[in-house]
Amino acid sequence: MTTPEAPAAPAAREGSNKTDHETQAHPEAVRVLARLEDVDARLRLSGRQLRDLAPMASQWLARGYSAPEITDAVVQGLPTPVYSAAKIVADRLTRKLPAPRRKWQTFAECSDRCGRLLPSGQDSGQCGVCAGTTPAPFLQELAAQALQELAPAADTAPDVRAHVSNLRALMRSRRSAATA
Repeated sequence: MTTPEAPAAPAAREGSNKTDHETQAHPEAVRVLARLEDVDARLRLSGRQLRDLAPMASQWLARGYSAPEITDAVVQGLPTPVYSAAKIVADRLTRKLPAPRRKWQTFAECSDRCGRLLPSGQDSGQCGVCAGTTPAPFLQELAAQALQELAPAADTAPDVRAHVSNLRALMRSRRSAATA
């Protein structure tokens, strides 16, 4: 006699490729989508719909848009009868997906008010020149000019054979002077 098998967990059922890790990857996006119902009761989404739509909402968050902006994009101009809240939300999240926001660089907070921009990824503090981690721009230009002056031009390569023959002649003349 065989024992009846327990039904599989929702994440392990056939046709579902969501794992627990994937459903927890977008908690802020799930919260934003769950709050849509508070703005308009017609946008009630089930837990599965929330998990399915969360990657779309997380794209908005990753591009620098806030929860109110996402809510406005979804809620504005809803049709009077809403037959499928999930389909409307999915359509608006994909169709109205804006371009990524520009990330502005901020000015350094140096004591001498140098006016330089901070390196990318740094939100506050001193610039690299005032902190002593990078050389000043005029020093970088001087170094580049010095390197150009020191490097021989490609068309004026030194004649090594002539130089060696001059050295040999000089050594021979010194030898002959020493022996004489």
